[in-house]
Amino acid sequence: MTNISERLLGGMIKEGIISAEDREIYLFGIKELFSQIFTYSIMLGIGAAFGMLMETIVFLVVYMSLRVYAGGYHASTQLRCYILSFGMVIAALMLIRITNVSETIALIGIILMGISIYFMAPSEHKNKPLSENEKKVYKRKVGKRVIVFIMLSFVAAITSMGEILITIGIALMFLIVMMICNRQKV
Repeated sequence: MTNISERLLGGMIKEGIISAEDREIYLFGIKELFSQIFTYSIMLGIGAAFGMLMETIVFLVVYMSLRVYAGGYHASTQLRCYILSFGMVIAALMLIRITNVSETIALIGIILMGISIYFMAPSEHKNKPLSENEKKVYKRKVGKRVIVFIMLSFVAAITSMGEILITIGIALMFLIVMMICNRQKV
């Protein structure tokens, strides 16, 4: 990915789209973009291989939209991050497939996990300490997202979309685990 990023960046500088002084900033951004495209493509491929593409999309939307503000464990290397992320998707899909609980139990679990996430958030990382203002803003954003996912869970329960209900619950469960691991400095 580095060679592609370097060539793309070189072309942008040559064409005058960006300045040479900003090279490192753009190189970082391009590498990060390619990394995200790679990561999500693999995750969606895993979901397709399991025949659970919709569940994968729901899991990623719930998990990632909360994770960005709630925080959680960060792997020490890019390779470990890939292994952990892909392993988490595989484990989540396996759990979604085998979980068989009533809609009432699932809703109660989702509400309790949502409340737990709200009170634990944000789980800051040593490499990215948060100001007091950032902590308040992040907690507010987590709270709003938790409420949205709880409401969506009620809709899923009412419309008999059990697989979506379970997927939301599994996503919240994995986020709690990652937040606890971050706090324990695992």
